[in-house]
Amino acid sequence: MSYANQTLDKALSSHPEGHLEKACRLYRRILKHEPRHVDALYLLGIVERQRGHVLEAESLISRALYEAPENPLFLNSMGDVYLAQGRFGEACLVLKRAIQAKPDYANAYNNLGCAYRESGMLDDAIDHYRHALELHPQHVQSLIGLGQVYYGQGDMQAAIPYFKRAITIAPSSADAQFYFALALNNVGLVDEALARFREALTIAPGNMIYTQGLMLILNEYRVYRRRPVV
Repeated sequence: MSYANQTLDKALSSHPEGHLEKACRLYRRILKHEPRHVDALYLLGIVERQRGHVLEAESLISRALYEAPENPLFLNSMGDVYLAQGRFGEACLVLKRAIQAKPDYANAYNNLGCAYRESGMLDDAIDHYRHALELHPQHVQSLIGLGQVYYGQGDMQAAIPYFKRAITIAPSSADAQFYFALALNNVGLVDEALARFREALTIAPGNMIYTQGLMLILNEYRVYRRRPVV
Protein backbone atom coordinates (compact mmCIF):
# COMPACT_ATOMS: atom_id res chain seq x y z
CA MET A 1 0.00 0.00 0.00
CA SER A 2 1.33 3.48 -0.93
CA TYR A 3 2.21 6.12 1.62
CA ALA A 4 -0.76 8.23 0.51
CA ASN A 5 -3.23 5.39 0.92
CA GLN A 6 -1.84 4.39 4.31
CA THR A 7 -2.11 7.99 5.51
CA LEU A 8 -5.60 8.31 4.01
CA ASP A 9 -6.72 5.25 5.98
CA LYS A 10 -5.44 6.83 9.19
CA ALA A 11 -7.21 10.09 8.41
CA LEU A 12 -10.46 8.28 7.63
CA SER A 13 -10.34 6.58 11.01
CA SER A 14 -9.99 9.96 12.75
CA HIS A 15 -12.33 12.12 10.66
CA PRO A 16 -15.66 10.37 11.40
CA GLU A 17 -14.82 10.33 15.11
CA GLY A 18 -14.67 14.11 15.15
CA HIS A 19 -10.88 14.38 15.48
CA LEU A 20 -10.76 17.14 12.89
CA GLU A 21 -7.34 18.56 13.73
CA LYS A 22 -5.71 15.17 13.38
CA ALA A 23 -7.56 14.40 10.16
CA CYS A 24 -6.58 17.83 8.80
CA ARG A 25 -2.88 17.22 9.51
CA LEU A 26 -3.00 13.83 7.80
CA TYR A 27 -4.80 15.10 4.69
CA ARG A 28 -2.29 17.94 4.40
CA ARG A 29 0.56 15.46 4.77
CA ILE A 30 -0.79 13.54 1.77
CA LEU A 31 -1.09 16.73 -0.27
CA LYS A 32 2.48 17.69 0.54
CA HIS A 33 3.58 14.49 -1.23
CA GLU A 34 0.81 14.42 -3.85
CA PRO A 35 -0.67 17.91 -4.39
CA ARG A 36 -3.35 16.61 -6.77
CA HIS A 37 -4.52 13.69 -4.63
CA VAL A 38 -8.24 14.05 -5.30
CA ASP A 39 -9.53 12.27 -2.18
CA ALA A 40 -7.27 14.25 0.14
CA LEU A 41 -8.30 17.52 -1.53
CA TYR A 42 -11.98 16.71 -1.18
CA LEU A 43 -11.84 15.37 2.36
CA LEU A 44 -9.70 18.24 3.58
CA GLY A 45 -12.32 20.54 2.07
CA ILE A 46 -14.98 18.72 4.10
CA VAL A 47 -12.93 19.17 7.28
CA GLU A 48 -12.55 22.89 6.61
CA ARG A 49 -16.30 23.17 5.97
CA GLN A 50 -16.97 21.44 9.29
CA ARG A 51 -14.64 23.90 10.98
CA GLY A 52 -16.50 26.83 9.44
CA HIS A 53 -13.68 27.80 7.05
CA VAL A 54 -15.90 28.05 3.98
CA LEU A 55 -13.47 29.90 1.71
CA GLU A 56 -10.74 27.34 2.34
CA ALA A 57 -13.30 24.59 1.80
CA GLU A 58 -14.35 26.17 -1.51
CA SER A 59 -10.74 26.34 -2.70
CA LEU A 60 -10.01 22.70 -1.84
CA ILE A 61 -13.22 21.28 -3.27
CA SER A 62 -12.70 23.35 -6.44
CA ARG A 63 -9.31 21.72 -6.84
CA ALA A 64 -10.90 18.29 -6.37
CA LEU A 65 -13.52 19.15 -9.00
CA TYR A 66 -10.78 20.18 -11.40
CA GLU A 67 -9.51 16.60 -11.15
CA ALA A 68 -12.99 15.00 -11.26
CA PRO A 69 -15.46 17.53 -12.74
CA GLU A 70 -18.55 15.31 -12.68
CA ASN A 71 -18.09 13.63 -9.31
CA PRO A 72 -21.55 13.97 -7.68
CA LEU A 73 -20.20 14.00 -4.11
CA PHE A 74 -17.82 16.83 -4.94
CA LEU A 75 -20.56 18.78 -6.74
CA ASN A 76 -22.98 18.35 -3.85
CA SER A 77 -20.38 19.50 -1.32
CA MET A 78 -19.60 22.55 -3.44
CA GLY A 79 -23.31 23.30 -3.45
CA ASP A 80 -23.31 23.11 0.34
CA VAL A 81 -20.34 25.52 0.47
CA TYR A 82 -22.19 27.98 -1.80
CA LEU A 83 -25.28 27.68 0.42
CA ALA A 84 -23.17 28.54 3.47
CA GLN A 85 -22.05 31.73 1.69
CA GLY A 86 -25.53 32.74 0.56
CA ARG A 87 -24.62 32.15 -3.10
CA PHE A 88 -27.91 30.46 -3.89
CA GLY A 89 -27.85 30.82 -7.68
CA GLU A 90 -24.44 29.17 -7.91
CA ALA A 91 -25.59 26.49 -5.49
CA CYS A 92 -28.56 25.68 -7.73
CA LEU A 93 -26.35 25.31 -10.80
CA VAL A 94 -23.82 22.99 -9.22
CA LEU A 95 -26.46 20.91 -7.40
CA LYS A 96 -28.33 20.35 -10.66
CA ARG A 97 -25.08 18.96 -12.05
CA ALA A 98 -24.79 16.64 -9.04
CA ILE A 99 -28.30 15.32 -9.67
CA GLN A 100 -27.59 14.91 -13.39
CA ALA A 101 -24.51 12.85 -12.49
CA LYS A 102 -26.39 10.82 -9.87
CA PRO A 103 -30.20 10.97 -10.31
CA ASP A 104 -30.88 9.05 -7.09
CA TYR A 105 -28.81 11.39 -4.90
CA ALA A 106 -31.15 12.33 -2.02
CA ASN A 107 -28.68 14.71 -0.37
CA ALA A 108 -28.32 16.73 -3.55
CA TYR A 109 -32.11 17.01 -3.91
CA ASN A 110 -32.27 18.17 -0.29
CA ASN A 111 -29.57 20.79 -0.77
CA LEU A 112 -31.22 22.01 -3.96
CA GLY A 113 -34.45 22.28 -1.99
CA CYS A 114 -32.59 24.45 0.53
CA ALA A 115 -31.22 26.66 -2.26
CA TYR A 116 -34.69 27.12 -3.72
CA ARG A 117 -36.19 27.84 -0.27
CA GLU A 118 -33.58 30.48 0.46
CA SER A 119 -34.22 32.00 -2.99
CA GLY A 120 -37.95 32.23 -2.28
CA MET A 121 -38.83 29.59 -4.88
CA LEU A 122 -41.00 27.66 -2.47
CA ASP A 123 -42.86 25.38 -4.89
CA ASP A 124 -39.54 24.19 -6.30
CA ALA A 125 -38.21 23.75 -2.77
CA ILE A 126 -41.19 21.58 -1.80
CA ASP A 127 -40.80 19.46 -4.95
CA HIS A 128 -37.12 18.79 -4.28
CA TYR A 129 -37.54 18.06 -0.58
CA ARG A 130 -40.30 15.60 -1.45
CA HIS A 131 -38.13 13.99 -4.11
CA ALA A 132 -35.38 13.55 -1.52
CA LEU A 133 -37.91 11.85 0.77
CA GLU A 134 -39.08 9.56 -2.01
CA LEU A 135 -35.48 8.41 -2.38
CA HIS A 136 -34.78 8.35 1.36
CA PRO A 137 -37.98 8.42 3.49
CA GLN A 138 -36.03 9.10 6.69
CA HIS A 139 -34.07 12.08 5.36
CA VAL A 140 -34.26 14.28 8.45
CA GLN A 141 -33.00 17.49 6.82
CA SER A 142 -35.66 17.24 4.11
CA LEU A 143 -38.35 16.78 6.73
CA ILE A 144 -37.08 19.85 8.57
CA GLY A 145 -36.84 21.75 5.28
CA LEU A 146 -40.45 21.02 4.37
CA GLY A 147 -41.51 22.04 7.86
CA GLN A 148 -39.60 25.30 7.48
CA VAL A 149 -41.30 26.07 4.17
CA TYR A 150 -44.76 25.60 5.65
CA TYR A 151 -43.77 27.41 8.85
CA GLY A 152 -42.60 30.37 6.75
CA GLN A 153 -45.97 30.37 4.99
CA GLY A 154 -47.75 30.45 8.35
CA ASP A 155 -49.22 26.96 7.89
CA MET A 156 -48.43 25.42 11.29
CA GLN A 157 -50.80 22.49 10.76
CA ALA A 158 -48.75 21.43 7.73
CA ALA A 159 -45.39 22.22 9.36
CA ILE A 160 -45.81 20.43 12.70
CA PRO A 161 -46.12 16.84 11.35
CA TYR A 162 -42.81 17.21 9.47
CA PHE A 163 -40.96 18.48 12.54
CA LYS A 164 -42.56 15.77 14.67
CA ARG A 165 -41.55 13.06 12.20
CA ALA A 166 -37.98 14.44 12.10
CA ILE A 167 -37.76 14.20 15.90
CA THR A 168 -39.12 10.66 15.87
CA ILE A 169 -36.33 9.66 13.48
CA ALA A 170 -33.59 11.80 15.04
CA PRO A 171 -34.45 12.91 18.59
CA SER A 172 -30.94 14.31 18.97
CA SER A 173 -31.48 16.83 16.13
CA ALA A 174 -31.34 20.21 17.82
CA ASP A 175 -32.70 21.92 14.68
CA ALA A 176 -35.75 19.65 14.62
CA GLN A 177 -36.43 20.33 18.31
CA PHE A 178 -35.98 24.08 17.79
CA TYR A 179 -38.28 24.45 14.79
CA PHE A 180 -40.86 22.15 16.37
CA ALA A 181 -40.79 24.47 19.41
CA LEU A 182 -41.39 27.53 17.21
CA ALA A 183 -44.35 25.89 15.50
CA LEU A 184 -45.86 24.66 18.77
CA ASN A 185 -45.58 28.14 20.24
CA ASN A 186 -47.39 29.55 17.21
CA VAL A 187 -50.40 27.32 17.87
CA GLY A 188 -50.46 28.19 21.56
CA LEU A 189 -48.88 25.03 22.95
CA VAL A 190 -46.49 27.04 25.10
CA ASP A 191 -45.58 24.44 27.72
CA GLU A 192 -44.67 21.86 25.07
CA ALA A 193 -42.79 24.52 23.10
CA LEU A 194 -40.72 25.41 26.17
CA ALA A 195 -39.87 21.75 26.70
CA ARG A 196 -38.68 21.46 23.08
CA PHE A 197 -36.58 24.62 23.36
CA ARG A 198 -34.93 23.23 26.48
CA GLU A 199 -34.30 19.94 24.70
CA ALA A 200 -32.63 21.80 21.82
CA LEU A 201 -30.37 23.59 24.31
CA THR A 202 -29.54 20.32 26.06
CA ILE A 203 -28.38 18.93 22.70
CA ALA A 204 -26.57 22.15 21.68
CA PRO A 205 -25.77 24.06 24.87
CA GLY A 206 -24.83 27.68 24.40
CA ASN A 207 -26.47 28.03 20.99
CA MET A 208 -27.47 31.69 20.90
CA ILE A 209 -30.37 31.27 18.47
CA TYR A 210 -31.95 28.55 20.60
CA THR A 211 -31.34 30.58 23.77
CA GLN A 212 -32.92 33.69 22.24
CA GLY A 213 -35.95 31.66 21.13
CA LEU A 214 -36.41 30.24 24.62
CA MET A 215 -36.08 33.66 26.27
CA LEU A 216 -38.56 35.20 23.81
CA ILE A 217 -41.20 32.62 24.64
CA LEU A 218 -40.53 32.88 28.38
CA ASN A 219 -40.93 36.66 28.23
CA GLU A 220 -44.14 36.36 26.21
CA TYR A 221 -45.42 33.80 28.71
CA ARG A 222 -44.65 36.04 31.69
CA VAL A 223 -46.45 38.97 30.05
CA TYR A 224 -49.44 36.75 29.35
CA ARG A 225 -49.52 35.48 32.94
CA ARG A 226 -49.46 39.05 34.30
CA ARG A 227 -52.43 40.23 32.21
CA PRO A 228 -55.34 41.30 34.43
CA VAL A 229 -58.40 39.07 34.42
CA VAL A 230 -61.40 40.92 32.91
